[in-house]
Amino acid sequence: MHTLALEWDRQDKLRTGIAGSHSGGVFSYFLLSPPRDSVTVRLKITVTFDEKLRFKPVLLKLDHVPIEDSIKRDMSVTFGDIATDYFDATEVLCYALQDIACEKVRALLTRQIQPARSRDLVDLYKIAVGKELENAAPPEIVRSKLASALRIRAYKREYTRTTQNLEKHLEQLVAESRSDPVFVQRPDSVDLSKFAQELKEYLGREIVPRVYD
Repeated sequence: MHTLALEWDRQDKLRTGIAGSHSGGVFSYFLLSPPRDSVTVRLKITVTFDEKLRFKPVLLKLDHVPIEDSIKRDMSVTFGDIATDYFDATEVLCYALQDIACEKVRALLTRQIQPARSRDLVDLYKIAVGKELENAAPPEIVRSKLASALRIRAYKREYTRTTQNLEKHLEQLVAESRSDPVFVQRPDSVDLSKFAQELKEYLGREIVPRVYD
């Protein structure tokens, strides 16, 4: 934090003095970037204490997307010498795709209505292309992650709402994906609709009826 000149967001009334929230074993906290042109970016960090990864993390090489030199210069001005090698390739320890897929299933069933929520469906679609959903997101692990989340009242409320009519919920996410501004490459709506139908059958067969088993 000190190296990046990040600070805790302390503009709240929590006893910790640090902006954030917690539900069960899930804690979310917020950091503030150095101000630039009077604008400060708020960064969210979420830590889960009561859930373990089910698959071994994978070490991947990460290359930056092409970035204009002017942006690189701006980064150097904002962050100083520590930005010197920021745009070099690096290795990052990442979740296995199966863990990500299972969490995406949980998210699309428990996330509150908010901007860009269609990303959960699109991310899952990208991960599952060419695979059976049972292999991409093993049902027993999805059920375990859901059972953990459903101990939290807000998640349980959203789960009840979304599962009352799975088809309608998934169709709504497909529709939102056509306008959500978060995608570098927008998915084909026809292909995404077909995937949503497969996902509805998977959820209705493997997840929803058995989540409390």
